Amino acid sequence: MVKTLFLQTERAAELRQTAESQKVYAKATTPFRGLIVDRFDEQLAIDTARYDVYLRPVEYKAKTNPAKNKEKELGELLGMSIDNFRRTLAKGKTARLAQGISRAKADSLAKLAVPGLDLMPQNYREYPHKELAANLLGFVSWDKTGQSGMEQALNEELNLSPEEQKPVISRIDGRPVTRLVPIKPLINSSFGNKVVLTIDSKLQYKAEAALRKGIEKSGGKQGAAIVLHSKTGEVLAWASYPFFDPNNYSSYSADSLGNWSALQAYEPGSTFKILTIAAALDQKAIDPSFRCLDPGRLQIGNQTIRNHGEYRGGPREIGLRELFSLSSNVASSLVALKIPAQGFYGELRDFGIGSKTGVGLPGESAGHLKGLPWSGVEQATTGFGQGVVAVTAIQMAAAVNAIANDGQWVQPHILKKIVSADGRRELKKTEALVHPVVSPEVARIVRELLRDSVQENLINDPSYFPGRGLSLDLAGKTGTAQKYCPELRGYCLDATVASFIGFFPSVKPEFLVYVVIDSPSELGGWGNTVAGPVFNEIASGISYLYPKGLKVEESGWWPKLTP
Repeated sequence: MVKTLFLQTERAAELRQTAESQKVYAKATTPFRGLIVDRFDEQLAIDTARYDVYLRPVEYKAKTNPAKNKEKELGELLGMSIDNFRRTLAKGKTARLAQGISRAKADSLAKLAVPGLDLMPQNYREYPHKELAANLLGFVSWDKTGQSGMEQALNEELNLSPEEQKPVISRIDGRPVTRLVPIKPLINSSFGNKVVLTIDSKLQYKAEAALRKGIEKSGGKQGAAIVLHSKTGEVLAWASYPFFDPNNYSSYSADSLGNWSALQAYEPGSTFKILTIAAALDQKAIDPSFRCLDPGRLQIGNQTIRNHGEYRGGPREIGLRELFSLSSNVASSLVALKIPAQGFYGELRDFGIGSKTGVGLPGESAGHLKGLPWSGVEQATTGFGQGVVAVTAIQMAAAVNAIANDGQWVQPHILKKIVSADGRRELKKTEALVHPVVSPEVARIVRELLRDSVQENLINDPSYFPGRGLSLDLAGKTGTAQKYCPELRGYCLDATVASFIGFFPSVKPEFLVYVVIDSPSELGGWGNTVAGPVFNEIASGISYLYPKGLKVEESGWWPKLTP
């Protein structure tokens, strides 16, 4: 009694100091990275607990008899022979017996209650749908850092800062005071914020399947398929080929791990005619009744601009509808040359050409739009999307979406919102920037021209694919661009970039779909034959998933106009 009193009074401070020196206040044993989910809360990226198994021989040997009859079970669970286990034991030092075992196996080990056995939780990033949306999600490297995609863009939001992690009392060697036997891995864990994306996983799956099929049939090098909700700019699906599985990212080449359709620019070709005609109408360089003689070729200085198929039946007088349905390069050049260069350049900049969209992916390219002055041939070829202009797929989708959206450019985006781990607090919500490009009347005229040209091709050309077999009020345009080859310092002899961009319904569009495939070697290399069938499959999927359209309240916010 006297000794106890002495220890509690005279030596109390000394003993407290000794105790504190034998423990530390460590951070959470397992700080879990936040979830990434789609718009319907489907899990796309999650952190799961796996366990490293450690053996402390000193404690094991102190209770040899109870443990001996469990060596066989222990060895079976760890995939280790009894001889190897005993050799490890004989070294007398704490050793790691296994790494990254599953929760089920960890539970079985804990039930054995082997003395000196510690189960230490470790967080592993997993992607339950494997390849699905991998080019949007990115991946997490060995040091728990987001690489590419939203994992990189929102790395800080998904990871907890040290200040936010829950403290837990640990031994001086870092082991928790309370061992995880029986295992309770989440009690002292902390969770990062939850990221909600705009995409619909089902539609994303449909887009990826259709794109893969289209790439395989056409022999393309790479491709993309983007679905936008026209009014809000939300990316409902964005497939980018080649695909990869972020669970095994180290098995893929560096080129496969990014999203080329946001990082690389290309000359868009005839889909760009949509912007040319809209700019010409908005600048009042032409009116809707515009007609011109199209002889099939146009000489500017020492350069000759030709239509595909040269004369296509001989010289003819055409209007704007035929310009789109026949995809006349000559007529597009004549229209482009009528627009004051400063006005044309300004309109294209308003469409977002030459600027990053701010979609939310790291490393996004701004594309290219040569500054003024332009030569005559440069202005002419810009009219059909070649020469001094290059775009990314997301940039082109956003630009044409301005026509679908009554002349308003709306910022495309992937992030819907960020909420706290417990789901109780909304920490961030995307407000898309919006600015006017052309008047609502000009946008309406161009939409009608695109709708009529698609209908004309479906009636007159049995080989025309986009919209065929679909009960859609579709407006759109094909594109078949020559591809620039740096090694030739000119255009490739046999390589194209094939595309189709369309939106529906044409009167009050809700959905825009853009399909682009780089360097197809089959199906003629045309936008119609290569990209058209992919568009049809995706549009069919949209009609099935959203028969009544996307409800406005589902987006949860309204776009924010910029001054």
